[in-house]
Amino acid sequence: MTMSPSIGKADYVIQEVAGCGLFQVIFIFLTYFFCKASAIFSIYFLFFSMHNPGWRCLDDGMTSNFNFSNTSRETDFNDDLRGELIFDNCSLFYSCKNIEFDPETSTLVSEWGLLCDRAWIASLIASLQMFGILIGSFLVGYLGDAFGRKFTIYGAQLVVAALNLVSYFSTSWQMIAVVRFFVGIACCANLSLIYMYVAEFATLKWRAAVSGIPGWPIVAIISGLVLMSLKNWRLFLIVTVVLTIVGFVPVVWTPESLRWLEVKGKSHKFNSVTKKITRINGKTLPPLDTMLPEQQLYSESTGKQQNPRKTYILLDLFRGGYRLRSFIVALEWFSCSAWYYTINFGVRTLHGNFYTNFILITICEIPTAVSVMFISNIFKRKFCKLVTIGLSVAMLTAACCFKLSPWPNIQTTGVTVVCILAKGFVTCYWCFVFVQTAEMYPTVVRSLAQNWGNLFARLGGALAPFLMPSDPNSSYISFAAMAVLGVICAVAVLKLPETKGKILKETFDGEFNVDKENYDVGDVVISDLQPQSRIMLE
Repeated sequence: MTMSPSIGKADYVIQEVAGCGLFQVIFIFLTYFFCKASAIFSIYFLFFSMHNPGWRCLDDGMTSNFNFSNTSRETDFNDDLRGELIFDNCSLFYSCKNIEFDPETSTLVSEWGLLCDRAWIASLIASLQMFGILIGSFLVGYLGDAFGRKFTIYGAQLVVAALNLVSYFSTSWQMIAVVRFFVGIACCANLSLIYMYVAEFATLKWRAAVSGIPGWPIVAIISGLVLMSLKNWRLFLIVTVVLTIVGFVPVVWTPESLRWLEVKGKSHKFNSVTKKITRINGKTLPPLDTMLPEQQLYSESTGKQQNPRKTYILLDLFRGGYRLRSFIVALEWFSCSAWYYTINFGVRTLHGNFYTNFILITICEIPTAVSVMFISNIFKRKFCKLVTIGLSVAMLTAACCFKLSPWPNIQTTGVTVVCILAKGFVTCYWCFVFVQTAEMYPTVVRSLAQNWGNLFARLGGALAPFLMPSDPNSSYISFAAMAVLGVICAVAVLKLPETKGKILKETFDGEFNVDKENYDVGDVVISDLQPQSRIMLE
């Protein structure tokens, strides 16, 4: 079978030998569940570290004024049998000379007394780590494109393990704040590159479905169960270090991205990876003309040799017709992150048990993420985005209305339920944002594009600890603001090109007028291929 000049060699090899084979199954398991675990545990550490486990005043005559539960503020407000609510009683906190936090739970709040006029410190620590991820977005994009996906991801694994170990030995909140900032920088590689790394080994049919693999929520649920059993931030960091080291072990087996090897002209490694995938999937080795010749970088539209040393910068994302989509990508990633992390940080203000809510709000991500695997090959990307945005806005609007209602049960249980649903729909929308961001840019800048979006996602994450007010009675303001942001995103999505059914482009090929018919995403439309290649891809 001859290869169409309309597609790159990596696409041809993946479509011909990959499919949904054993190699992809093992590869996805090792990356999505092991590599990502370090980043997920590092982030979910923040949600727990801001939790106030409850405290008592041991001064004479004050022991009855004690809030020693893991329930939220609103539950305590309605429980007169527990006496005065010390959770919010700052005057008592200041006057008490002998304070004891729940001995069964250890968080950053209880470790350094981050309550009342020091409550902002817990939010600052969380914000610094998210800001570190933002800074990492600048670095990871260049590292991923310059040195490869594999080198960047697994190199970051070692750094995350080392920094979490340093966090364990922190002796002050200032020390852990600084360390968590650098943890955020290192985590960015796993947060932004893993999906792209996996998607570049996926076929056209399964490319979008990859984003629906519930690796994140499954690992997040495990982190919640670990937190519930340990209830100790230092022990949780030790578990994170162990998981990170385990996640590094597959480095001896996982290969570099075929697409990256092609655009960099690394012919020997390209051919080696091709043979490895073919062998594991039990397929016949592709014809020799699909193998990358020495020192040749294939151009999918012209067939001309390209310069593998060409370096692309962030400004390349704003050339020609890519300019508008890059601004929309920034808006989408910022919005998804702001919604996602604001709801997560707001768990401590919801009605009910903190740990139960923590797990429930994560479990809801699994069915919505899995649904992406099925509907991504049925409906167009823009349609899926608009539906999930609409459902998210509906839930956030309901939360705002429930919070302002005069009925206590609606204010508490109702808000908790719609927040859980909103989290699920936001997760689904973010999956489609991941997919379309990768599909709208060629391989040579795909890592930069993903990290351009990640940059704004981390900006939203850095602001999230401050977006959900500590007073649950004022949370309706956050819900209303997030709903308005959703409407803005919906309008912006209408301006994006449709990417479903298009092959990933490898290079710019000197063309930046990407808004012309059939090239509106810089990709090749299936109908444009040679008959042999069209049959192969379909």
